[in-house]
Amino acid sequence: MFHFMRILFLVLSLLLANQISAAEKKYGSFILNTDIPDTLFFIDDIERNDSFELRKALRNHSIKNIVLASRGGNVFEGLQMAGIIFDKKLRTYVPRGGKCASACAFLFFAGNERLVDGALGVHQAYSSDGTKKQAVGQTQYATQFTVSEIIGFLNEFGTPAFVYERMFQDIDMYFFDPVELLKLNSASFELDNGQKLEITKYITKKLDELKEKKKEEEKKPKLTAKEVVALIQKRLQEIGCNPGPADGVWGRRTQAAAVLFAQTAKLPTSKDDLISEEFLKKLDAAPVNFCPKQKIKKIAKSETIYYLAGSWKLETTCGTKKTKYFDLSYLRSSKVNSAYYPSGGINNVTVTHSYYGDEVFIDRVRFSRIKTASGKVYRAKQDRCYTQISQ
Repeated sequence: MFHFMRILFLVLSLLLANQISAAEKKYGSFILNTDIPDTLFFIDDIERNDSFELRKALRNHSIKNIVLASRGGNVFEGLQMAGIIFDKKLRTYVPRGGKCASACAFLFFAGNERLVDGALGVHQAYSSDGTKKQAVGQTQYATQFTVSEIIGFLNEFGTPAFVYERMFQDIDMYFFDPVELLKLNSASFELDNGQKLEITKYITKKLDELKEKKKEEEKKPKLTAKEVVALIQKRLQEIGCNPGPADGVWGRRTQAAAVLFAQTAKLPTSKDDLISEEFLKKLDAAPVNFCPKQKIKKIAKSETIYYLAGSWKLETTCGTKKTKYFDLSYLRSSKVNSAYYPSGGINNVTVTHSYYGDEVFIDRVRFSRIKTASGKVYRAKQDRCYTQISQ
């Protein structure tokens, strides 16, 4: 149980990581706080499609201020957003305690009115994804293209010449000193002190949350998403909800088991509300045999199971070689809990299935040999083959 609790908190943190308060609305990496009017906050890394999200926010709300506290990210996405800010004549502000660095600086320079009360940093441009994998100077074409785009945008913004010197002199981050910031700030900045104070309080709170989140992430067990799902499946098994094997794959059977548990625990069962903090807490606390036993439908030996008729896909792995998907067009049964597919690349396929309520689930797939499209023949036992089947 202790191990499940550890994973429970991991899952909860993943679920709640992107949750924001009722006063907040997310637009990509931007946050709109309705308690602070006319203002968009940019705290996260710059990612692809953030320029699209910025346009959406500007269409839906009256925005005058862009508050910046991002460490940068995608170069060309940053330049596109900077172009939007410049065209819309928006005000840019780096509040006290905030750091706007790397590609974030492009957004600041684009402001019609600009003010830095925090820190503003620049450095040589890396590859367009914001990583050091293609540092300027390593790839001549990428260098020329990236630098020319940056210079073109900054010239349009009327950026002072000394910024270029600081930006291209080193790949290490350079933060402008107080004298330089005075030159970069606009002559007038009409955001009143009361609103600047509210912005600073909010940014301080969000940055503290990010620090705490980072600390918590460092404490978390290093598990993959598949391992997380497998642990939930194992817990569902322990309380009698029949999720199938704990294979880390969230399929139809696991979904049905989770819904059954939620129904029994009197929790929401819709797709969007199924996995929640309350779901995981009650899952951890549930006793053995918590879920009611499902009625197994009795099948006459002569009955064809038409529930299984239709198109299915079978993926087979032999050793380390994975074959292509085979289309099983006639998957039926004339025997209790088994079905057969006649040849056609796969010989002697036996599919074991079971009923849970009105649902039919595939439990196991067996076969004796398989012939791939390239003509390679695998024998199940000798070549250590196993299969996965899905509809």
